[in-house]
Amino acid sequence: LKRLEKEFRLSLFNTLENIWVSTDAGNSWSKKTVRSYPSDPLFNGIDISTKNPNVLYAITGSEVLQSYNGGNNWYDITSALYFGPVSKKYSYVKIAPWDENIVFIANGNSSHKVYYTTDGGTSWNYINTGLPDIYVNCIEYDPVSKGVYAGTDLGIYYLDSTFSQWIPFYNGLPNVGVSELEVVNGKLRAATYGRGVWESDLYSSLVTKIIENNSSAKVFPNPADYFITFSFVDNSPKKLRVYSLEGKLVFEKDIISSEFLLDSKDLSGAGTYIYEVLYDNSRIETGKIVFLR
Repeated sequence: LKRLEKEFRLSLFNTLENIWVSTDAGNSWSKKTVRSYPSDPLFNGIDISTKNPNVLYAITGSEVLQSYNGGNNWYDITSALYFGPVSKKYSYVKIAPWDENIVFIANGNSSHKVYYTTDGGTSWNYINTGLPDIYVNCIEYDPVSKGVYAGTDLGIYYLDSTFSQWIPFYNGLPNVGVSELEVVNGKLRAATYGRGVWESDLYSSLVTKIIENNSSAKVFPNPADYFITFSFVDNSPKKLRVYSLEGKLVFEKDIISSEFLLDSKDLSGAGTYIYEVLYDNSRIETGKIVFLR
């Protein structure tokens, strides 16, 4: 169920095969004809723009449908997402709350895992870099940083305009499948398979804490041949974790000094990695490091 409250209340209800709309808080409903002869009759997801309630998207496993008049007319735009013969299993669609022209679509376990458009669906691209070869289940936005979270079968990943790839966003979350994400009162909540519901500060909030606490690390040289130094502002206990671009944890170390020397031999040799620094099991710093040898 998707619901929007503005000057009026508009509710959308997806019954797998049909879409129903109510404009009076559910007292009455009308069925919307999406397409006459669907190749895939079952809907996997639907979303409505919180900024412009006339804009809707609906997905089946193999189709992407779009409406610009509140669901009265629908258009199949699947062909706009074609980037070669890859498997299609669209699993989730999410419209950015600040701009109805920005839409992200999860494509399940395809080689093209996350599609996105910034021009209202006219053109599309995809970004996989940093995501491991696992299923992408859901998408959510950070309204502060305007970043994007992806819930996968192995935790959460994050992307914003400052990154060229997805980075792991665990922040104390175990390596578990995430079926739904939602930002509530400035917190990110994650529903998991068999491990309950977890809550974390937003990535943007954690970055703010770095600035306020002046607790970020200086990392140098970067790139480096064999050694990278992490210099901290104090000796307080902290944890350093390093991940491969596939999201695999390759190094973890408890540090109680103000400086730590990371050897490329502690990882998997030359390559690009994502690191995170945690205080009291809360991430306060993340970034990219490169070993050349």
